[in-house]
Amino acid sequence: MHTLEEPHIEEQPGATVRLIAWLHRHTDAKAIVLTLFLLSGWLKGDPRLAWLPVDLTVLTLAAVVILLCVDFGLYRAKPSLNLYLILALFISTLPALLSTGATHYAGEKVRNFYTLTLFAALAPPLLLRWKEDLGRFLTTLAFVSTLLGIEAALSMLGSHSVSLLRINAAGSNTIALGRAVGTVILWLMFCWMSERLRTRYALPLLAFLSVMLVASGSRGPLIATALGLVILLVAYPPSMRRLKHLALATVVVVGLVILSISFLPSMSITRITSFFSGEMGESGGSRMVYWQEGLQKSLENPQGLGWGGFAVHFGVFGGAVREYPHNMLVEVFLEGGWLAGFCFLGLILFALQRALLYARRRSPAERAIFVLLIFFLFNALASGDLNDNRLFFCFLGLALAFPFTAQESVDG
Repeated sequence: MHTLEEPHIEEQPGATVRLIAWLHRHTDAKAIVLTLFLLSGWLKGDPRLAWLPVDLTVLTLAAVVILLCVDFGLYRAKPSLNLYLILALFISTLPALLSTGATHYAGEKVRNFYTLTLFAALAPPLLLRWKEDLGRFLTTLAFVSTLLGIEAALSMLGSHSVSLLRINAAGSNTIALGRAVGTVILWLMFCWMSERLRTRYALPLLAFLSVMLVASGSRGPLIATALGLVILLVAYPPSMRRLKHLALATVVVVGLVILSISFLPSMSITRITSFFSGEMGESGGSRMVYWQEGLQKSLENPQGLGWGGFAVHFGVFGGAVREYPHNMLVEVFLEGGWLAGFCFLGLILFALQRALLYARRRSPAERAIFVLLIFFLFNALASGDLNDNRLFFCFLGLALAFPFTAQESVDG
């Protein structure tokens, strides 16, 4: 007598298994280490990392150095000549050391600039040799940044957001959250418009991240994200099918943001609405004063005030605490001097021109270099000190020295 066998039904892998498989395909050790190094300033304030025996920044910098040594030992590849332009920039700032004061902030600034910021500019183009490497790095950066957004959302929900003024994530600040979320939005749009990401995945992520961008209350990242999206849509017009999806996505995202306003931190909403109504607010007004006074002082001191000089001459504590003009170019001209300032300005313009070459390629990762360079440049001109802008230096280095050969077609 034959028995009927039950049909065999393969079990679908769980969400955790699928996530691990996805990470295995879309990231690697270089991408993870580089991302953690660049974001370590945002992450190391998280109390959950207090168990680390050494500072997270030092730990990840050591890992980057090890990877660079291993990579050079394996491939013996000659670096791009444009990397020497980055070194020349840092050399041009050395005379500023002669005018640098003996304050704690000045010493910290010098140490970080000639180590962390230097490696932030040099390591990415040395480690990311192919467009696949670049794609894995951008995906890893977006993944970790999305986790910061989720962390901020959980913190907001757990703290009765109506009574909150602003939110952040992982012990960082609101600007870091805004920049992290803006980065993900731009990279998701590149992937979605190139049809490498399905609408059913892209739409809810974009809606959630847009809400978190508003919730951060950070106006610089919000404007920089909008600017990046405009450049992306103008440079790469979507297909008619994608255009219909984009119209739907816009309606959904705007509607969700409007519906969620009453649940978001009150000061964040006030900061954004006041800005779009023409009010600069206290922080915006003070930064305008910083820029004007910094530019005037730089005209009077072509040799520069030395690193930390803004804090000494304009700070309320005589340079004892971190005070800076919240504009990277003003900061370099004022503290580094005219030589460093014009070298820096020239290098930025050359990087933007070179990034336009990548913008003509088909690979979303290479196209993203131009838009993300502008995104982080805009942010660096609105907030943070020189060493807070490691991600700008990362994309500056990629724009200058990511492998690009003249004989290779710009379409391929």
